[in-house]
Amino acid sequence: MADNDVYVRRRILRAVVLGIFAVLALRIGYIQLIDSKYKRLAAGNVLRYEVQYAPRGEVVDRRGEYLVQSKECYDLMVVYRDIGREGFDTTRFCNIVGIERKKLESVLRNARMRPRAPTLVLNYVPKEVKLRFEECNFPGFYTVYRTVRQYPRKIGGNLLGYVGEVNEDYIKRNPEYSAGDYVGMTGVEAAYEKELRGKDGVKVVEVDTHGAIKGSYMDGAFDSLPVPGKRLMCTIDARLQAFAEELKPILPRGKWCDVVLCVPYVNIPAAVRLFKDCRVAIGAENCHYEANGAYTGEVSAEMLKELGVKYVVIGHSERRQYYNETDATVNKKVHAALEVGLRPIVCVGESLEQRELGVTMELISYQVKCALSGVTADKLRHVVIAYEPLWAIGTGKTATAEQAGEVCQAIRAIIRKLYGARVARSVTIQYGGSMNAKNAAELLSQPDVDGGLIGGASLKPDDFLAIINAANQE
Repeated sequence: MADNDVYVRRRILRAVVLGIFAVLALRIGYIQLIDSKYKRLAAGNVLRYEVQYAPRGEVVDRRGEYLVQSKECYDLMVVYRDIGREGFDTTRFCNIVGIERKKLESVLRNARMRPRAPTLVLNYVPKEVKLRFEECNFPGFYTVYRTVRQYPRKIGGNLLGYVGEVNEDYIKRNPEYSAGDYVGMTGVEAAYEKELRGKDGVKVVEVDTHGAIKGSYMDGAFDSLPVPGKRLMCTIDARLQAFAEELKPILPRGKWCDVVLCVPYVNIPAAVRLFKDCRVAIGAENCHYEANGAYTGEVSAEMLKELGVKYVVIGHSERRQYYNETDATVNKKVHAALEVGLRPIVCVGESLEQRELGVTMELISYQVKCALSGVTADKLRHVVIAYEPLWAIGTGKTATAEQAGEVCQAIRAIIRKLYGARVARSVTIQYGGSMNAKNAAELLSQPDVDGGLIGGASLKPDDFLAIINAANQE
C-alpha cells in the first residue's frame, strides 16, 4: 500500500512539472509569435525614430520679396548606446564638426544617462559640415534636417521678430512642443506661429548592433513626411521699409526744412506708420477732384486725408502728358485738396519746344493763374508751387541756377500781383527739374527757389540727405 502511494505521488508530481513546462512553452510561443506588444518592444531595440522637422513658412512683403527665409541646416544627434565599446576618434570628430572637446564630453555624459534616447550634440550644422561628417564613420552619431531663419533684407527687426528654442516652462504651457523645437518669440514670428510652424514628420530606420544604419524600416511604411509651414504675405513694402530705416537715423536734428515724401497709394499706410515719430510728412502723388461718385479706380482727397496724408502732388507733368490732365482739372483738384485740409503741390512747366519758342513766361503765368483761380488768400498760404520744366525731367538735362531762379521769380511776381506782397512771400516755390546732391546747393541759393521737388535722387538716402542739408543752409 505504501509503495502504491509513492507511485501515485510521483505520477502527480511528474504531471504538475509537465504542466508547468507546457504553460511556459505556450506563453513563450504566444509572446514570440502572437503578441505584437512584445514584438514591438523587441523591434524598439533596433529601430530609431528620427524627427523630420518641417520647414518654417516664409514671410514676404506685398510684392513677394522675401523678408524671412529658411536656410537648410542640420542637427547633429547621438545615441550613446550605439557608439560601441571601441569608441571613436574624438579629436578628428571635433575638428570635422567644429565642436570643443569639453562640450562634446559634457554632451556624452548627459547622453549616457539615457543611452537609448537621441541626444542633441550640435544644432544649426551647415550643409557642407554635414557632408564632411558623413564621409567618416562615427557610430551612434547622425544628422537630422532642419532649417534656420534668414532675414535677407535685414529690415523690420521689431516687426518680424525672431524664433528661439522652447524651454521647459513653454513646453508645460504648450505640450504639443518638445525639447529641441523652435518657436516664434516676438513680432510676426510669434503672432503667426500656428501658420508658420508646419507639422513635423518622423522617419523610422533600422540600426545594427554597431549603430550603423541598415535602412528604412519596412520601406518607410511607418514614416510620415513633414508638412511645411504656410507662406505669409505682409502688407509692408520692403523697399520703403529699407529706405525709412536707412534715412531716419541720419536725418538732421534741430534746424530743419520741411520734408515731404510723396509715395504711391498702396504705400501710404506703411509710410505714415514708418515716419509717424519724426518730422517727415507723407504726401500722395495725385487725387481726384470729386469727393464721391461713379469714378471707379480714383482716390478722393478725403480718402487721402483719412489715411494720414498731409500733401498731394497736383498737375505733375506725367499726369498732364499721359492722362490728359488740363489746367481746368488741376484747378478742381487744388480746390478739392484745400477743402479737406490737404496742402497741394501744384506743378507747372514748359516743354523744350515751348522754351525754344520763347513762350515760357507766358505759359507759366497762364498755368499758375488757372491753378489758383478761385483760391482765397488765406488758403493760398497752404499751396506749394513747383516749377518742373518738362525738358529737364528724366532727361539728364538740368536748368541752370539762373534759369530756375528766373522762372521762380516770375511765379512769385504773378502771386504778388494777384494777392499782394505779403502773401507772395509766404508761398513756397520749388524747383523740380533733376535736382540732385551735386546741384542742390547752387539751385537753392537762388532767392526765389525755396525748395526742391526731388525725383530719382530721393531714392538714395545719402543723396536725399545732402539735398536736405543744402536746403537747411541759410
